[in-house]
Amino acid sequence: MGRKTRLTIEMLLAGLFIMLVTVFLFTSDFTFSEPDTATTGEDVPAEIEDGTFVGTGEGFAGPIKVEVTVEGGEIVKIMVLDHNETEGVSDPAFEEIPAEIMESNSTDVEVVSGATYTSTGIREAVVNALSGTGEVDEDEIEDTNAEDDEIVAGNYEDGTHTATVDGAQGPLTVEVTVEDGVITNVEVTEHEETEGLADPALEDVPAAIVENNSTDVDTVSGATVTSEAIIEAVNTALNDSEGEDAANEPVEYKDGTYVGTADGHNDEITVEVTVENGAIENIVITDHAETEGLADPAFEEIPADIMDSNSTDVDTVSGATVTSKAIISAVEKALEDAQ
Repeated sequence: MGRKTRLTIEMLLAGLFIMLVTVFLFTSDFTFSEPDTATTGEDVPAEIEDGTFVGTGEGFAGPIKVEVTVEGGEIVKIMVLDHNETEGVSDPAFEEIPAEIMESNSTDVEVVSGATYTSTGIREAVVNALSGTGEVDEDEIEDTNAEDDEIVAGNYEDGTHTATVDGAQGPLTVEVTVEDGVITNVEVTEHEETEGLADPALEDVPAAIVENNSTDVDTVSGATVTSEAIIEAVNTALNDSEGEDAANEPVEYKDGTYVGTADGHNDEITVEVTVENGAIENIVITDHAETEGLADPAFEEIPADIMDSNSTDVDTVSGATVTSKAIISAVEKALEDAQ
C-alpha cells in the first residue's frame, strides 16, 4: 500500500472517529438534559398520615387554597377553600382534578385542557398540604360569616317568606317558614349552583339556621359563596317579614357629599355620594382595584340603580356579585353620615 493511500485511509478513519464521538456526545447531552415531565415534588408521599391538612398552590389568577382529608392512608376528600380563578373557565379543573387525585391517591394526574394553570395550582396545593406542615386545628378555622349581615335569634313575623339573591352560579331562592316567632323551616327552592360542590351548603346551612333560630352560623368550607348566598337570602326574607312597610317608606338624607369605603373583590372600593334636596343625586367610584371588564357592569349599573331608587336595596349584577355588594356597602357607609 502506498504512502499516499495509507495517509488517505488514516484521515478517513480519524474523520469517522470524530464524527462518532460528536454523535455520542450530542446524543448523551440530549438524553441527560431532556426535561422531566413530572413536576418536582408533585406526588403524594408513599405514607400519608391521617388527618385534615391545608395547602396553597399558585393558580392562574392567584393562590389556590385546598383542604385535604386523609383516612386510612388514603385521600378521601379535597375541598377548594379559596381561589381567584375565572368562573366558568376554571370550573372543569376544580371538578376533575380533585376527583382524579382521590381516585388515584396521587397528584400524578393529567391537567385539564384549557385550565392548565388552575390544574397545576390544585395539584401543587394538595402536595403542599400533604407535606406534613398543614394540619388543621379546628379551633383555628376562621369564621367566614359576614357579621354585619347576620340576624341573631329573635321573634319574627309568622308566615312563609321568600327572597332571591345571587349565588355562585346564578339566582338562589329560599323559602323561610316562621311559626310562633321562630324559624321552623328553611328551604332552597331554586338555584343554579354546581351539583356536588354546593350540596353540603344547601343541606347544612338551612339546617343550622333553623337549629339556631338565627343566621349567625358557619359557612361550609369549599362552598363559601353558596353558604353566604343562603344566609343573605334568609336575612332578606326575614328583614322583609319584620317591616315591609317601613322599608318602602322613602328615606330623606341630609344634603352634602359623603365618602364611604368597603372591601371589593381585589381591594377596597371607595365611593363619593352626593345628596341634593334629600335625595341621592350622584355616586362616583373614586378608587378601586377590581378587574377591568369583569367589574365594569357593576360599576355602571349599581350606582345608577341606587340613584334611581334613592335606596341601596338594589339587585347585584350577575357575574360581579362581590363588586356589586362592595359598592352597595360603601354607599351605605357613606350615607350613615347623611341620616
